[in-house]
Amino acid sequence: MSQVPSHVPDDLVRDYSPSADPAYGDDPWKVFSRMHDELPDIYWTTAEGGHWVVTRAEGIREVLQNPGLFSSKNASRGGFPRRLIPIDTDAPEHTEYRNILNPTLSPKSIDGLDDLITEITVGLIDKYIGQGECEFLDDVAKVIPTTIFTKLMGLPLEQHKLFLRWVDEVLHNRRGDDQRMKAGLEIVEFLDGLVKDRKKEPKDDIVSTILAARVNDKPLTDEEVMDYCFLLFIGGLDTLASLMGYTFYFFSRHPEQRKLLVENPDRIPDAIEEMLRMHSIITTNRTCTKDLTLGGVQMKEGDDVSVNTALASLDPREFKDPLKADFDRSPNRHLALSSGPHRCLGSHLARRELRILLEQWFKRIPDFEVKPGAKIRHHLGVVGLDTLPLVWKPTV
Repeated sequence: MSQVPSHVPDDLVRDYSPSADPAYGDDPWKVFSRMHDELPDIYWTTAEGGHWVVTRAEGIREVLQNPGLFSSKNASRGGFPRRLIPIDTDAPEHTEYRNILNPTLSPKSIDGLDDLITEITVGLIDKYIGQGECEFLDDVAKVIPTTIFTKLMGLPLEQHKLFLRWVDEVLHNRRGDDQRMKAGLEIVEFLDGLVKDRKKEPKDDIVSTILAARVNDKPLTDEEVMDYCFLLFIGGLDTLASLMGYTFYFFSRHPEQRKLLVENPDRIPDAIEEMLRMHSIITTNRTCTKDLTLGGVQMKEGDDVSVNTALASLDPREFKDPLKADFDRSPNRHLALSSGPHRCLGSHLARRELRILLEQWFKRIPDFEVKPGAKIRHHLGVVGLDTLPLVWKPTV
């Protein structure tokens, strides 16, 4: 238990972390939702070194949208072996780092990936459709974004299982901090070799784009290049797979809403926004740059502040019946992809891959369910499912 700073009122101190809640592994969303009823809008947790936790959408949005008051230099707090660029930076430095990949990940650029995404998606569905079952996470949800990402990054696809293992150990900490650090250092060693290759022979990929970029009219240093590539590596290989998993877990258990999309595929974009809202999976951190007041709570310069996008997206003050899916929800101001200057760089690509997957899957496999008897568990770190075995009536 950490020492509580003298400026923190006793009535705002809690020894609570949602990931330590016994109910978390069965249903983290109910845990997050219950926090709105049982905890203050802002409280100080003595867990994980001690920091403020903001539980309401209004406060979380204020933190994310005010980088002058809430610095991102400690945003990825959690023992990564690298600084994560551009996550762990503030303006104006952050703006220049972000601009490096804005063109590559713009909607216009993503349009050019439609055929590739569709080809990969249809190929996977056709591979399993006749079997009547698949382990959705390993067979589909991890394969689609991994294949697209390795192409964009210039990584060897044949090593994708190794990449996924590394990322799993870094983000989900399954085998302890030592193994997590070991996996992180292995990623760094691999990326170092990749960067050296691209210096010698640039290609049409993201690593070469980063190497050719300039910040403050200067090329990125070797450290900056590695920090940027490390972030892309761990972010590009995990987050979207988790979102795909939760989306299909939902539709496996809600046949009427699945049928609605099968018969009205034009509603899929609305459904995706609701899936993002209901299954926001990112927790990020900020540091107060000065003494300030947030939601009536006095904070001091240097205080750490944790903001969980699920707490914002499930806030009943902002979303009616937040645990229920409403494809007509408008406005849908969820924070699944963050907000403010650090809004997710890959948001357009994530939405596109989700849309194409839902469109193509519903065309070919309109009825499916979780395999009877399967135990579905949720893991820690970036929230996600451990497994998702799906079954359906086989077709040729």
